[in-house]
This record gives sequence, structure tokens and C-alpha cells, in this order.
Amino acid sequence: MNSGGRSMYTSSLIFQNEIINTFGHLIQSQIVRNVRKSIFYSVLADETTDISQIEQFSLCVRYVEDHSYKIREDFLTFVPVYDVTGAGLANTVLETLSILGLDLKKMRGQGYDGAATMRGQFRGLQASIKEKLPLTLYTHCSSHSLNLCLSDTNLSEAIANVTSVLDLLSKQRVNANDNFKTLYAQVKEIASKLDIKEEIPRVCRLQIARNNVPYSTEEEYYRRAVYVPYLDDFCNSLKERFESHKETVASLQHILPEFCTKTDSYSLEAAFNFYEEYLSHKEVVQSEFTLWKEKWNQEKSENLPKTAISSLEKCDKTFCPNIYILLKLLAVLPVSVATVERSFSSLRRWKTYLRNTTSKSRLNGLALLSIHRNIKIRDEVLDKFASVPRNLDFVL
Repeated sequence: MNSGGRSMYTSSLIFQNEIINTFGHLIQSQIVRNVRKSIFYSVLADETTDISQIEQFSLCVRYVEDHSYKIREDFLTFVPVYDVTGAGLANTVLETLSILGLDLKKMRGQGYDGAATMRGQFRGLQASIKEKLPLTLYTHCSSHSLNLCLSDTNLSEAIANVTSVLDLLSKQRVNANDNFKTLYAQVKEIASKLDIKEEIPRVCRLQIARNNVPYSTEEEYYRRAVYVPYLDDFCNSLKERFESHKETVASLQHILPEFCTKTDSYSLEAAFNFYEEYLSHKEVVQSEFTLWKEKWNQEKSENLPKTAISSLEKCDKTFCPNIYILLKLLAVLPVSVATVERSFSSLRRWKTYLRNTTSKSRLNGLALLSIHRNIKIRDEVLDKFASVPRNLDFVL
């Protein structure tokens, strides 16, 4: 480095912030390149308030790693947001992805938590994005709905679990009287051991918001005021959260070897109609499905791939290009926002009470270095750092 004798170049601007920013930019660029190779991707997002009371929006992407057939969920960036409406957040997501160099037309899924701003059917984030990009299927975070926590969980498996839970609860609701008698007897037995007296909460004589529940016994009161309303509300909530994508995913799951051997090509009707612009003619897709089905009919049931990613690895995209595309679409659909929530841990480590003025670029650089510590950056960072215009010459 050639410079004057009095020049030290030890300021934090040069030797910390710029180097951190350079590292972060290179890591971010490598992730974006990987996403482009995968073609399709989904966006995962959530927001939190940092120590400076700034709303930080965390953006991650879910995609299939092209060379290894692994599902990846990678953190991209933190974005400070000041408009937390659905439309405002949608603009933030789309603008940020465009700036990073990702093709918005290749986005095929959205994964958020259950907040009204995120999942609102008319003005929420998912609705605003879907209005501009109709093929971005919204998935409510299954971790919040079913306590799932694995980023590579198969979405079709999650849908099957929801259906099983709904079936069970629906049967409970139909036989509510008999089921509650058994449950109430068990509760009374436990309450007697704990010396808890069986009684009904005091009821106001005049209810403004709702009528008093009519009852003749304590058991009837708790059945009509607690048990039945709880079952109804729980079932309705599950239906609402999974209704938006259940039909398409249920259709997509029929290309999995575990299911395709038991069905025909007409089961793909909903998936074909939804993703028609990326597929060949309908008859071609049906022919590919027949070949795909015959391939797995010759295998033992215990040898059949159970997930989209394991099926994708066994699919030859030269012979079955449409099946390959559908499997990749199924694999990138979000299941959980756990990766996004884990990024908040890094945010709290790097922006603390004593470091509450950390800039956006420095924060993102530190977060990318911390979260993606397995990505190797060697001489590239020196070349990038040296290429930035400044009043000194580097000799490398």
C-alpha cells in the first residue's frame, strides 16, 4: 500500500466497516448465484423490533441446491421498515429482492407467521404480493400451526398431518356430549386430589356482547361455554390457515412415488392448472406421469422415496422434465419460518444496548458473517476491497 508518511489508515471506516461490508456483499452474492441456478425459490420473512426500536424485516430464501439436491434456507438481509402495512411490507420485499438481483417471476412461495399484517386475505403482505405475482403460493408457518421445526420438512406431510388432526377433532365435535363426559370425569378426579372445588364462574345478569350460556349443571356449563366453542374455533383456525394451498399441494403430492403408484394422471389436474405456463402440453405431462408411475411400480414399497427432495434426486430431467419441475416446485414451498426467527438471535447479538447505533450495512455484514460462517471467502475479499475508489493505491 503506497501512501504518505503521516497516513495511518487505522480508522474504523476503512479497516472495519468496509471490510465487513465487503465480506457481507460477497456472501450475499454467492447465495444469490445459488438461487439463480435453482431457478425457483420461495421467500421467508418476519419482523422484529431491535434495541433501537426500529422494525427490522428479516428476509430469507428457500431453494433447492442445484448440484447436491439439498433444500437450503438462507438468510439474505435485514431491512429496516417504517411502513408496516401489508402493502408497505410487500413493496419492501419486492424491491429488496430486485436490488439483490433475484428474478421476481421465479418466486413460487411465501412463508410468514400468522400475524394479520402478514397473512391478511385482502390487505396482508401475502395478498399484496400474490396480486402482483399470482403464482406465489402462500404458506402459513406450519411451526406455529403444528409445532414443526425442521426446515426440510415435506409440506405434503404437513398437510397430511393437518388433515388427520382435523378429522380427529371433527369426530370429537360430533360426539361432543359423550367425549366431554369422559374428559370431565377425569378432570373432576384430578381436581378432588388437589382440593379444588367444582364451581361455575360468576355470571353477569346482563351480557352486552353475548348471551349467557343456558345450563342446568356444572358439567353442562363447561361443555357449552368452554369445550364446544374451543373445538369449533380450533378447527376453523386450522382450516383457514391451510385452505389457501391445500388443493394445489394435495395435487402436487401425487407425483411422489409413495402416492403416484396408487393414482392416475388426473390427480395432477389442480397442480397442472396452477403451474400451466411452466409445463408442456397436458397430454405430454400425462404421458410423463405414466412413465414415472411405471418406474416406481417395479419397486418395493419400502424403497419408494417419501419426500419431494429424495424423489427429485431420482428423477431424470431429460426423460421427465415436467415431473422434475413439479417436484422442484413442491420442494421449494415453505413449511416453517424457523430460519427467519433464528436470524433474530444474530440481530440481538450484534445490535445490543451498548451498540445500538450500528448501521444497516455493518449490521447486515456481521449477520451474514455469523450466520453463513461455513461459506469460504478467500482472496476475493482483497480484490473487492482494493477495487473500491479511495485516495490511496493498494499493491497486491
